[in-house]
Amino acid sequence: MPWPPKRTFPATRSPSVKELRTADQEELAELRADREALVRVVNQLTLQHRQFRRQLTAPAPVVRIPA
Repeated sequence: MPWPPKRTFPATRSPSVKELRTADQEELAELRADREALVRVVNQLTLQHRQFRRQLTAPAPVVRIPA
């Protein structure tokens, strides 16, 4: 999705406040979904990082990197 998202309104008139608020609500919903997905990814990466650090600090480190 390109950033910032392009809002499309008819060229014959200016968008009404109601249309702008609707567009804003749609954009906010997309941003919230993106944020939730990013938080999940960061949490997963943090967990993997901790596991690798524990493996590396073990007495005989054997690190297995998933393919």
